[in-house]
Amino acid sequence: GPTGVGKTLVAKKLAKFLFNTEEAFIRLDMSEFKEEHAVAKFIGSPPGYVGYEQGGILTNAVRERPFSVILFDETEKAHPRIMDIFLQILDEGRLTDSRGQTVFFTETIIIFTSNIGTRTTDSSGQPIDELQNFEKIITNDALSHEEKRQQVQEHFVSAVRRFFTREISRPELYNRIGDNNVVPFNPIHTADIQIDVVRSPLRRIGEEVKDRHRAVGYTVCFDDDIAKWLVEKHGKSMSSFGGRGITNAIEDEVIQPLAYA
Repeated sequence: GPTGVGKTLVAKKLAKFLFNTEEAFIRLDMSEFKEEHAVAKFIGSPPGYVGYEQGGILTNAVRERPFSVILFDETEKAHPRIMDIFLQILDEGRLTDSRGQTVFFTETIIIFTSNIGTRTTDSSGQPIDELQNFEKIITNDALSHEEKRQQVQEHFVSAVRRFFTREISRPELYNRIGDNNVVPFNPIHTADIQIDVVRSPLRRIGEEVKDRHRAVGYTVCFDDDIAKWLVEKHGKSMSSFGGRGITNAIEDEVIQPLAYA
């Protein structure tokens, strides 16, 4: 889905829901694995190389906490050869590190997040019309809600399939993922959705102020007019940057004035 729509947040909340702690959430930013040799970060350096005894960050994390949610964030930014490591994980549920020790992923939930389907350039830097096609579906008022949902699903499945089969030539990896496991996220583009999303951080700010200043009895309450005003003023930014646009708006309009009050 687009940037800032809560993909990472959903994975974090899933860890909290399933394992009763957000410490069971393992996030790996795939933009750190743009080089082919970066696979050593996952499974550890080969014998004779620096860091061999330390093992890999992925294998070590799963060995220490086998019940966890593992998020591979911004998947499309990794080197295509890095993706080969997931073949064994998704197929057999295990991975052998550089020291020959087998780590089992059978009790983990594995999530890949990506902006595939809303990009303007592909992995080689060539212009593509993914974002344009996605916006056409979202803004088409002739479609019913169910028709939009179905077309958005087909759009993302097609984009993800094209990425794995054509751009990085890894159809065997997409075959292990499957069409049904591609979950699209809609943009935060309508005023009603934006107002609903804004209410949550405003409510959290009120609770934090009340808890922090409980001794002196300070409280902060926000009514719906505040949420509507924020959306009217910053709605365009929210449409473009999703939750991060909301965070920036609340930082400027609410948190900073409160800090100076």
